Amino acid sequence: MTLVAATALTAECKEFWQLLLCQGFLTGVSCGMIFGPIPTIVSHWFKKRRSLAFGIAGTGSSIGGTVIPIATRNLIELIGYVRTSHCNEHTKGISQVQMDNASHRLDRILHARDCKLGNDLCTGSAEIRL
Repeated sequence: MTLVAATALTAECKEFWQLLLCQGFLTGVSCGMIFGPIPTIVSHWFKKRRSLAFGIAGTGSSIGGTVIPIATRNLIELIGYVRTSHCNEHTKGISQVQMDNASHRLDRILHARDCKLGNDLCTGSAEIRL
Protein backbone atom coordinates (compact mmCIF):
# COMPACT_ATOMS: atom_id res chain seq x y z
CA MET A 1 0.00 0.00 0.00
CA THR A 2 3.03 2.26 -0.18
CA LEU A 3 2.05 3.28 -3.70
CA VAL A 4 -1.29 4.60 -2.45
CA ALA A 5 0.40 6.36 0.46
CA ALA A 6 2.99 7.93 -1.84
CA THR A 7 0.26 9.23 -4.15
CA ALA A 8 -1.77 10.57 -1.22
CA LEU A 9 1.27 12.34 0.23
CA THR A 10 2.12 13.84 -3.16
CA ALA A 11 -1.13 15.83 -3.06
CA GLU A 12 -0.17 17.31 0.30
CA CYS A 13 3.38 18.42 -0.60
CA LYS A 14 4.17 22.09 0.00
CA GLU A 15 7.85 22.15 -1.01
CA PHE A 16 9.80 20.69 -3.89
CA TRP A 17 11.93 18.31 -1.78
CA GLN A 18 8.74 16.78 -0.37
CA LEU A 19 7.49 16.17 -3.90
CA LEU A 20 10.79 14.54 -4.86
CA LEU A 21 10.64 12.29 -1.83
CA CYS A 22 7.02 11.22 -2.33
CA GLN A 23 6.80 11.06 -6.10
CA GLY A 24 10.37 10.11 -6.90
CA PHE A 25 11.55 7.84 -4.13
CA LEU A 26 8.40 6.31 -2.62
CA THR A 27 6.59 5.82 -5.91
CA GLY A 28 9.70 4.34 -7.51
CA VAL A 29 10.26 1.87 -4.69
CA SER A 30 6.55 0.96 -4.66
CA CYS A 31 6.44 0.31 -8.40
CA GLY A 32 9.56 -1.82 -8.07
CA MET A 33 7.86 -3.94 -5.41
CA ILE A 34 4.74 -4.32 -7.55
CA PHE A 35 6.66 -5.34 -10.66
CA GLY A 36 8.28 -8.39 -9.04
CA PRO A 37 5.21 -10.62 -8.64
CA ILE A 38 3.68 -9.82 -12.04
CA PRO A 39 5.80 -12.16 -14.22
CA THR A 40 5.55 -14.87 -11.56
CA ILE A 41 1.77 -14.74 -11.45
CA VAL A 42 1.38 -14.66 -15.23
CA SER A 43 3.82 -17.54 -15.77
CA HIS A 44 2.15 -19.62 -13.04
CA TRP A 45 -1.36 -19.39 -14.43
CA PHE A 46 -0.59 -19.68 -18.14
CA LYS A 47 1.31 -22.72 -19.34
CA LYS A 48 0.22 -23.20 -22.95
CA ARG A 49 -0.21 -19.59 -24.11
CA ARG A 50 2.26 -17.89 -21.83
CA SER A 51 3.61 -15.57 -24.52
CA LEU A 52 0.08 -14.38 -25.33
CA ALA A 53 -0.57 -13.73 -21.63
CA PHE A 54 2.65 -11.71 -21.32
CA GLY A 55 1.68 -9.78 -24.45
CA ILE A 56 -1.73 -8.91 -23.04
CA ALA A 57 -0.19 -7.90 -19.70
CA GLY A 58 2.32 -5.68 -21.51
CA THR A 59 -0.43 -4.16 -23.66
CA GLY A 60 -2.50 -3.37 -20.57
CA SER A 61 0.48 -1.64 -19.02
CA SER A 62 1.05 0.41 -22.17
CA ILE A 63 -2.59 1.41 -22.40
CA GLY A 64 -2.58 2.47 -18.75
CA GLY A 65 0.61 4.44 -19.31
CA THR A 66 -1.08 6.28 -22.17
CA VAL A 67 -4.58 6.83 -20.81
CA ILE A 68 -3.81 7.81 -17.19
CA PRO A 69 -1.55 10.81 -18.02
CA ILE A 70 -4.09 12.15 -20.53
CA ALA A 71 -6.93 11.76 -18.01
CA THR A 72 -4.78 13.34 -15.30
CA ARG A 73 -4.00 16.39 -17.44
CA ASN A 74 -7.68 16.89 -18.24
CA LEU A 75 -8.75 16.39 -14.62
CA ILE A 76 -6.19 18.93 -13.34
CA GLU A 77 -7.84 21.55 -15.53
CA LEU A 78 -11.34 20.58 -14.35
CA ILE A 79 -11.01 19.84 -10.62
CA GLY A 80 -7.51 20.92 -9.62
CA TYR A 81 -4.30 19.15 -8.67
CA VAL A 82 -5.17 17.92 -5.18
CA ARG A 83 -8.49 16.31 -6.16
CA THR A 84 -6.90 14.81 -9.27
CA SER A 85 -4.18 13.31 -7.13
CA HIS A 86 -6.82 11.76 -4.89
CA CYS A 87 -8.56 10.27 -7.95
CA ASN A 88 -5.24 8.76 -9.03
CA GLU A 89 -4.75 7.49 -5.49
CA HIS A 90 -8.01 5.54 -5.68
CA THR A 91 -7.09 4.13 -9.09
CA LYS A 92 -3.71 2.95 -7.80
CA GLY A 93 -5.35 1.61 -4.66
CA ILE A 94 -7.65 -0.63 -6.70
CA SER A 95 -4.68 -1.93 -8.70
CA GLN A 96 -2.68 -2.51 -5.52
CA VAL A 97 -5.50 -4.50 -3.90
CA GLN A 98 -5.82 -6.65 -7.01
CA MET A 99 -2.07 -7.34 -7.10
CA ASP A 100 -1.97 -8.14 -3.37
CA ASN A 101 -4.90 -10.53 -3.76
CA ALA A 102 -3.29 -12.31 -6.71
CA SER A 103 0.05 -12.52 -4.92
CA HIS A 104 -1.50 -14.00 -1.75
CA ARG A 105 -3.52 -16.52 -3.75
CA LEU A 106 -0.40 -17.61 -5.61
CA ASP A 107 1.48 -17.94 -2.32
CA ARG A 108 -1.22 -20.22 -0.89
CA ILE A 109 -1.31 -22.35 -4.04
CA LEU A 110 2.45 -22.77 -4.14
CA HIS A 111 2.55 -23.55 -0.40
CA ALA A 112 -0.13 -26.24 -0.84
CA ARG A 113 1.81 -27.71 -3.77
CA ASP A 114 5.01 -27.82 -1.72
CA CYS A 115 3.17 -29.58 1.11
CA LYS A 116 1.87 -32.22 -1.31
CA LEU A 117 5.43 -32.79 -2.53
CA GLY A 118 6.62 -33.33 1.02
CA ASN A 119 8.76 -30.23 1.27
CA ASP A 120 10.46 -29.81 4.68
CA LEU A 121 9.23 -26.22 4.98
CA CYS A 122 5.64 -27.45 5.43
CA THR A 123 6.42 -29.85 8.25
CA GLY A 124 8.56 -27.40 10.13
CA SER A 125 11.51 -29.78 10.24
CA ALA A 126 13.73 -27.73 7.96
CA GLU A 127 16.82 -26.29 9.54
CA ILE A 128 17.92 -22.79 8.80
CA ARG A 129 21.66 -22.56 8.45
CA LEU A 130 23.52 -19.30 8.33
